[in-house]
Amino acid sequence: MKIIEPSIRKALARARIEERARLKAGDNRSRKAEARKRAALALAARLRMATPSLRGPRKENQLAISVRKEQAQQESKKPKSEREIPPSVRTIRRYLSEEARREK
Repeated sequence: MKIIEPSIRKALARARIEERARLKAGDNRSRKAEARKRAALALAARLRMATPSLRGPRKENQLAISVRKEQAQQESKKPKSEREIPPSVRTIRRYLSEEARREK
């Protein structure tokens, strides 16, 4: 029995370490996604203020396309090692509709 105990302890310790690493990676991913969402919504608000035609309730798709283009331009100014692919138009539309539901 004493021979088996150390190997069980090692396996449990390894499992705990793997669990912590997985949680930490997931937390980092969700923080990044939240930051991208905030950036997209801030950009959408700025574009709505600058372009009156994008303020209408049925202009969400055009606004999402404009946000994506603007984010792509901003990303192209960064060094290649730091560039990220901007969220898709569909994702940005989801952000906008979610924000609109919260405001009601």
